[in-house]
Amino acid sequence: MSFELVTEIVGHQGDVRSLTALGASTEDTVLITGARDRVVKLWKSRPDGKLFDPVKEIFVHEHWVGALLALPDGSGFVTACQDTVIRRFDTDGNFIGSGM
Repeated sequence: MSFELVTEIVGHQGDVRSLTALGASTEDTVLITGARDRVVKLWKSRPDGKLFDPVKEIFVHEHWVGALLALPDGSGFVTACQDTVIRRFDTDGNFIGSGM
């Protein structure tokens, strides 16, 4: 089995530590990345599903983002950060709340 590189997404200042995706099809996929630069970024797929454009940056983390999880009900995603806080966001990347 072999794989072909389709695209690369560049934009973080630190190494990317986590990735998750929202969306039911290739055309409406939003990739969410978290990195050691303490930034979470949302990337919207183009109609071909191969390229992604940045749509939002989230700067609320006090340390690097180590994990991301798309919520099973499709309502958004959560982040886990080295600052020991888990934060919840809606599908547009708006902050909903946090817990420890």
